[in-house]
Amino acid sequence: MKIQIQAAISAASFLAALAGAQAQVVQPTLVGTNYLAIVGDNSQGGNCTTASGPCVSPGRGIPLSYYTTSSDFNAAMTSLNASIASINASIASINASIASLNNRLGAGLNHAFDGAAAGIAMRDAVPNSGDQFAVRFNMGTLNSHVAGSVGFAANVTDDVRLLVNYGQSRTQSAFSAGLNFSFN
Repeated sequence: MKIQIQAAISAASFLAALAGAQAQVVQPTLVGTNYLAIVGDNSQGGNCTTASGPCVSPGRGIPLSYYTTSSDFNAAMTSLNASIASINASIASINASIASLNNRLGAGLNHAFDGAAAGIAMRDAVPNSGDQFAVRFNMGTLNSHVAGSVGFAANVTDDVRLLVNYGQSRTQSAFSAGLNFSFN
């Protein structure tokens, strides 16, 4: 992998060097299948397109094997593309995990808000003075989560009261019961 990356870096540096070079590089002629010919004047006996140039000297140029071969470069690019595809797949997997976590958290929050709404709705019923029983109906809401409840109270004696409450939201229910003692 390191050699392939170095080959890709070498190819990139070669292209950068070509962009900054003073001499023009043209498509090689006869012998130029393994090197990039450098354009110059006819003093070296090169092949010229016109009498004044530009001329290509078959013996002058930059050997392509100095940088990389096309098959090495293609192999490096194939490896790089495979690495990018693997990274993309990992990112997609992470995104799917985050989406799943968000869905679970959202569902958990909905249950929590429903339970809290049921708790908010529950209130004790209190018998009026002289009454033995009382029933109370309540409603409560939290973040658009609505719940209802019913409460029951019974004065068992003058000093003891039994209290029972039940609350229900869309997904949660709550129950409470207790005894109230009063004394001097």
